[in-house]
Amino acid sequence: VSSSFASDNNDWKNWVVMQGNEQLLRMMFE
Repeated sequence: VSSSFASDNNDWKNWVVMQGNEQLLRMMFE
């Protein structure tokens, strides 16, 4: 369970990072 949770958590963090980067790029170029 621990390793499975860690894997899901990493995927979630990666998704958040990608979303955050997209938002930053939009703010920079608007």
